[in-house]
Amino acid sequence: MVHLPDELVRRLAAEAERRGKDINELASEILAAGLSRSGSQRPTGRPGNESSPVGTTTAEDDGLGPVQVALRGIESGKSSWDRVCVACAEALSVTGTGIILMAGGEQRTPLGASDGVEGVIEEAQFTLGEGPCVDAARSAVPVHAPDLAGPTHTRWPTFSARAVDAGVAAIFALPLHVGSARIGAMNLYCVRPGPLSQSQLATALAIADLVTRAILDLQAHAPAEALAAGLDAVPFRAQVHQATGRISAQLDVGVAEALVRLRAYAYAHDRTIDDVAATVVSGALRFDDQAG
Repeated sequence: MVHLPDELVRRLAAEAERRGKDINELASEILAAGLSRSGSQRPTGRPGNESSPVGTTTAEDDGLGPVQVALRGIESGKSSWDRVCVACAEALSVTGTGIILMAGGEQRTPLGASDGVEGVIEEAQFTLGEGPCVDAARSAVPVHAPDLAGPTHTRWPTFSARAVDAGVAAIFALPLHVGSARIGAMNLYCVRPGPLSQSQLATALAIADLVTRAILDLQAHAPAEALAAGLDAVPFRAQVHQATGRISAQLDVGVAEALVRLRAYAYAHDRTIDDVAATVVSGALRFDDQAG
């Protein structure tokens, strides 16, 4: 089990107590502001040359070396985003993690997943348009659901049912953003219910920042109008966008409503949105032929 040093956890907890907030509220402020009020810098630059978000210990010293190694290997092709997610799950001692990219407030594609269950989670979020990563990316605030099947949990009823069926008991999401640049979210799940510990939360904050800056730095060094090496192989679901355009024309509605219709059809017929989109693009399915 890899965690940030106890001293960093104590600093985070002490700062939260000083401000009269719980640790999750402080985590939200750190992610949203990019700078803790104690004056500690968040990571900057390429992975491997960062400062810890709390205190002055480097990410290497914080036990995040495997995550950094995986991130460094993305551009050269020596690593993969799935491997990054595996390293993140191991560093956090959670069952699995995943990363999604967003644009225009909509989930576009999963960047990586640590395992098959995480793949189910991401597919459900994209098909349904709801879930922890969707909320975290849109609000730029961490999302916590420590007991997904509990009687008091009423958020994302359809998504929650699918996630629980897949074996998920607790789920969390951290936004990936720097300032106003919101690029996605990172999902964490566990097969047992319960909140993240203070140490896990502190580690998760550091990892989210490493991942965010790695993605932005990769793209910053790419040619204009092109995706960076390490991002160019990611499936951006072109068929979903093509299908949305066709449905928009068929029904004379906006693309936002067309996407809602596509998602509703996929849910009603217990199919993935990618599967339905492929059928629409092939011409085998027209939405102006659908009753109602």
